Amino acid sequence: MRKRLLPLAVGIALLGGIGAAAAQSMASTPPAWTDEHGTAIRTFADSQKNPPYFDPNIKLSIGLELPNNVTLYPVPETLKIPSSELFTYGVINDRTVVVDRSTRKIVHIWEK
Repeated sequence: MRKRLLPLAVGIALLGGIGAAAAQSMASTPPAWTDEHGTAIRTFADSQKNPPYFDPNIKLSIGLELPNNVTLYPVPETLKIPSSELFTYGVINDRTVVVDRSTRKIVHIWEK
């Protein structure tokens, strides 16, 4: 009986590892941000009356880690992007940005 359970346990462990790796790679694939996403986020921000953040010393760029005093907001549920819970957004110096929630680093910037 034990000889039969060991291969079964190994097989289940391997399948679990493969599933976890696949889930991790899918979760780390960022969405392809489009101009429509930017417009939707900006429209949503305006409708929520989320105040924009202005600081002439901040030079926006991909990968820039935003300071903690910059208020960020959850991506609207209506946006329908994969893993939306991993991102936040803000309007900074009149530009809409998407930020990685865990690192506060900018992942996408739209022009005005």
